[in-house]
Amino acid sequence: MDDFTLVTGCINNDNSAIGYLYNTHRSYVHTLCKYRLIETHLSDECTNDIFLKVLKTCHTFRFEGSFRSWIRMVTINTIKDYNRKVKRLIIYVDDLIDASADIIKDNMYIDYDDKIIYTLIDLLPKKQKNVMYFHISGYSHKEISEKMNIHIGTVKSQFSRAKKKLLMYISKNE
Repeated sequence: MDDFTLVTGCINNDNSAIGYLYNTHRSYVHTLCKYRLIETHLSDECTNDIFLKVLKTCHTFRFEGSFRSWIRMVTINTIKDYNRKVKRLIIYVDDLIDASADIIKDNMYIDYDDKIIYTLIDLLPKKQKNVMYFHISGYSHKEISEKMNIHIGTVKSQFSRAKKKLLMYISKNE
C-alpha cells in the first residue's frame, strides 16, 4: 500500500488501512521504544500511545517525505516525552530520598513505583498536588505560576510543603 492510500485510509478510519499501518510498522516502533526508553518495561504502552498519536495526527502529514520517517519522528518525540517524565520522577524521588536519611535503611535503596508516588501526591492538598504534578511534568516554577495564575513565591512554598508532606508519607509507610 502506498503512503497516500495508507494515510487517506487512516484519516477515513478505514480498518484495513489502520490494520496495515499497525502490522507494517509495529515491530519498527516497538524496537525503537525498547532500545530508547529509560524504563524498557513501558515499551508496549509507549508503542500503543504512538499508534494512537499517529492515527489522531495523520491528517497533518504533508507528503514531503516518507510516511515511515514521519512515524519515526512521532515515535522519537513520544519516547522523549516518556523519558522526560521518567527522569523527572527519578530525580524527584532521588531528591526526596536525599532529603531524609531516615528513608534509607540498612544501606538499601528503596525503589518506589511511580504509581505509589502518584498515589501519595494525590493525598496532598489541591494546590500542592497541582504544583507537584506540574513540576513532575517538567514545568519550571515560573511556568507553574503563570499556568496557575499565582505568585512564584507561592509556587515555591507550595512545592516545599508538598515535598515535606511526601517525605512524611513515605517515612510513615516504611
